Amino acid sequence: MLALININAQDSFNDKFKEANTLMEENQHNIALPIWIKTQIKQPNNNNVNYKIGVCYMKSANNKNKALPFLLTATKNISKNYNPFSNSEKKAPVEAQFYLAKAYHLNSKIDSAIIVYKKFKNSISKKHFLFNKVDHHLHQCENAKIAMKNPVNIKVNNLGKKINSEFDDYSPVISVDESTLYFTSKRIRKDSSNYYTKDPNNGKYFDDIYESHNYDGVWTTPELVTISSADHEGTLNISVDGQYLYVYKDKDIYAATNDENGNWSLLTKLDENINSESMESHAHISPDGNTFYFVSERKGGLGGKDIFKSKKLPNGQWGKAQSIGDGLNTRYNEDGIFL
Repeated sequence: MLALININAQDSFNDKFKEANTLMEENQHNIALPIWIKTQIKQPNNNNVNYKIGVCYMKSANNKNKALPFLLTATKNISKNYNPFSNSEKKAPVEAQFYLAKAYHLNSKIDSAIIVYKKFKNSISKKHFLFNKVDHHLHQCENAKIAMKNPVNIKVNNLGKKINSEFDDYSPVISVDESTLYFTSKRIRKDSSNYYTKDPNNGKYFDDIYESHNYDGVWTTPELVTISSADHEGTLNISVDGQYLYVYKDKDIYAATNDENGNWSLLTKLDENINSESMESHAHISPDGNTFYFVSERKGGLGGKDIFKSKKLPNGQWGKAQSIGDGLNTRYNEDGIFL
């Protein structure tokens, strides 16, 4: 009887391991996470399972800080011959050190992060896919130490359950008079029309745009903006006069126009001087409406995502885009521009 119980328990572990591993391969870390946690309860000292949990937390939107204790356990037993697909693998890969360093950083343990980053770099070759990223993260840690020595007095208030949901809510855009808030959410719609529609890349609902209004300091229940479709749409920015809402869709930048009754028009894709064959991911227009700043991965930048600008021509069209240069652009990614 005892042997039968052990065999069944092992089969259960193997099934859960395979299922969660497959979900991670499909970038559905949020779905894999609870499976790994159940598995870890039965094998708390399994370094590999702890590593998987740590990675899933690091891939989450708001729970990255929870990865630290699992990655600490994972890095107690590391193998350079790690097999990610074997359910009999009990050790963690060397990359666990990299994630541990990031977890230390996110938990404000900067000195510990620096030590582990350097340890990780010394344990890998220059051909390792993370080798060139370590120095960048070390530089971020040094910047963090400077920032922490010079704190800024900022109070952060959560907008509460009326605005936030159990799903991802992000990219808030607020009107100049602070009366209207637009944001992107992966929540279930009020009419459940998106309940059976999920992004196969991450297992989450598609991005929709919501709006909420502020009356005497109280935000209204968010409502789905009519420009949302069955695909991804994400808020980028709103013009100063509130007439144009800029939206990310299909790797391009679109705009919706607000009419005199407060209704949004259908999304219109901006012309080829703004959008290209590369990804355009963020935008903001100058207060006078004559200069359009946006982020693009097109050629002509310094590397990755860079900030470009386009001037409005006399005929109302946008002129040829130009990089704003190396004053703000770097060889890393720039994104999320605001004026």
